[in-house]
Amino acid sequence: VPEEDTRSLATFTDEDVVITWKGRLVVSPLSDPPKEIAGPDDIRVSVRGVPTKIRTENGETIDAPEVSFFSQNSRLLAKGTPDSPVHVNAPDMGKLLGQELSIDQLNANGYVLGPGQLTGQIKQDPEDPPASSSDTQNATPDSRPISVAFDDRLDLDFYLKDKDASAAPEPDNPMSGGDSRIKGVKSAAFTGNVRVDYTDLDMTADSLTLAMLEDAPEGDDKLAVSALDAEGNIRADVIDQDVKIEAHRLHAEPAKDQLELFGKQGAPALVIRPDATLAGDHIVMDQQARTVTVMGPGWFDVIQDPDDPGNPGSTIRVTWATRMDYDDAQGTAKFLGDVRTLSTDGTDTNELMGDQLDMVFVIDESANDESADSNSRGDRTAGRRLATAHMTGTVRFRARSYATPNHQ
Repeated sequence: VPEEDTRSLATFTDEDVVITWKGRLVVSPLSDPPKEIAGPDDIRVSVRGVPTKIRTENGETIDAPEVSFFSQNSRLLAKGTPDSPVHVNAPDMGKLLGQELSIDQLNANGYVLGPGQLTGQIKQDPEDPPASSSDTQNATPDSRPISVAFDDRLDLDFYLKDKDASAAPEPDNPMSGGDSRIKGVKSAAFTGNVRVDYTDLDMTADSLTLAMLEDAPEGDDKLAVSALDAEGNIRADVIDQDVKIEAHRLHAEPAKDQLELFGKQGAPALVIRPDATLAGDHIVMDQQARTVTVMGPGWFDVIQDPDDPGNPGSTIRVTWATRMDYDDAQGTAKFLGDVRTLSTDGTDTNELMGDQLDMVFVIDESANDESADSNSRGDRTAGRRLATAHMTGTVRFRARSYATPNHQ
């Protein structure tokens, strides 16, 4: 056999698949081959065991009862069972658990069938400094742990090592495109009762998509997440700030500490605290700037003194049509467009209507001792009370006193 014949059994190259075994080797033709190996040079290699262990050149490891490789599109397929699921440990993703894993290197995509779970570390912005040069206890950590569980499916898209079309595999030899193999995860889309555990955030949603940075540092074993998008029946608990969130859609950028919430027709997004509730179709929360903005109409409920058992009915509701801006550092709130306030205190109600409302909140000195612990955790709005409210425009005011508690 001539040495230049690459199909010779006697000639070895770096691209060859080498298989060793103990026992028998049986060679037989396939009368009806599957479409993945329909061509004369297509190869499928399937390894079975409990478990089969695979290690790639990039350091990923896969444990599964069955792992197959298809040369036609450089596709890897791992199948598990309910008792023996697929285990993947990848430097650029973390640890992945599922019932079936498929990675197509030619088309730079893949999937994982659930139920499954991804656990890893989300890398923080290295340029985000601590509060002060001497603040070592509260310095921003390099990464934060995240766990995402899902019931249905995880769809993956990958970045390629070389985007040049000339580096793509040759039509008659898909294995020749070594320079175009995947180099990292571009996006991860989870569907089906998604549950997220991220530092002090617990969240559930119908679907979740993580967008990854392309140029993450080599050798970094953390998820370089650029954006997080969730959709459908979102429920979240921000544990360290005692805040609950309900929304139809959520967009977050971890490096910026910014969170956007979206409602849907008839169901606005909600931000719920023990003493207040904020609602709007589009809410923007900036944790670094300590600001909250509501684009468009919304409403805001405040309990004046939630700890006073003798006066549980003292509340203020503010509604507006255009916009709301809240600055926690300054203790101010501005409401624009057909603003209406309704203050209820026992059997008394006060209504204030106008074009613009400015509120000033101050620290409640009587709550300093009780809120000290929560303030040290970053909850800077604890212990605030309304000091002044200033309405401008065409202002109308109405006060009513009722003889009966049911305001009749």
